[in-house]
Amino acid sequence: MRVQEHKVKGWSVADYIDSAGVLAGNKRTQKEIKQSFEIPKQEAHATHRAITTAEKEELSPLVEKEKDLKEKMIEWRNATLQYEIDNRHEGVSIVPDIPGIKFREYWHFELADAADVPREFLMLDEKKIKEFARSTRGNIEVAGINFIKKTEIASS
Repeated sequence: MRVQEHKVKGWSVADYIDSAGVLAGNKRTQKEIKQSFEIPKQEAHATHRAITTAEKEELSPLVEKEKDLKEKMIEWRNATLQYEIDNRHEGVSIVPDIPGIKFREYWHFELADAADVPREFLMLDEKKIKEFARSTRGNIEVAGINFIKKTEIASS
């Protein structure tokens, strides 16, 4: 069989060569479109950055005050409720219900010993694994991981 007659998925050498030309034209058009939006995007980004910086500066003292007041209110409420429990205070709590103020409990965590954490709570560092695969070219085995060589096309 001659090379010109070899077909993969219905493609010939001519299809392959033609596609390379289409890719090149496509890439040029993409570059032109990106360039036409670059300056407006930079200006919009600078404007957005200026607006969000000004907003953050104006909100900052209010956000800090809110955080401080919430911490103090929670501390006072929890201490008062504990006092009522410890002193067997029955009847109406002295902690008032205030419209618009709600308390909710939630669970959080702090790490005590990373070595004791069960596997189901661990997460792979995919960035580190990809960098390892790239730097070793997949030649060093890692238990539980298969390195796969893939091919992509870069056109300019």
